[in-house]
Amino acid sequence: MNDFLTKQFQYSHWATCQLLNSIEEFDIKDGYIFKMLSHNLNAQFMRLAMLKGETTKFTIWDEFSLSDLKKYNDESYQIALDFINKTNQIGWAKIVEGKTLSGDSFKMAVSDMLMHLINHGSHHRGQIASKIRELGHTSPNFGVLQFNIMLSAL
Repeated sequence: MNDFLTKQFQYSHWATCQLLNSIEEFDIKDGYIFKMLSHNLNAQFMRLAMLKGETTKFTIWDEFSLSDLKKYNDESYQIALDFINKTNQIGWAKIVEGKTLSGDSFKMAVSDMLMHLINHGSHHRGQIASKIRELGHTSPNFGVLQFNIMLSAL
């Protein structure tokens, strides 16, 4: 499980970097894009803190500059890797409780929460890529296939 989740978060970090690089290259200032990228990282910080039994300074709709998005993408990735490396097989099955944005209670395994974060990021990166194309720019290719091609070239 550790190797699988490590690779998933490696992909998620890389894919977000591809978007951030395109935003910088095209000098995109669109508020929706920054809001969704910020939201995605906020959710990751908040859920990782929850899994660790900690609090975080982030709230779900805090918005960040491009430089902060880059910094926080790296920070959240490192926090995820540290958490994964410190979790054993028994820890993956541990049930955690929380609330959704709308206030609904949930219970799920730690491993499912981490997969939720990966899926959540993919969902919002897809929305952001559509917005980049809508603005007349070429969206980066950040699919899992492209990620694995990049890995095999290293």
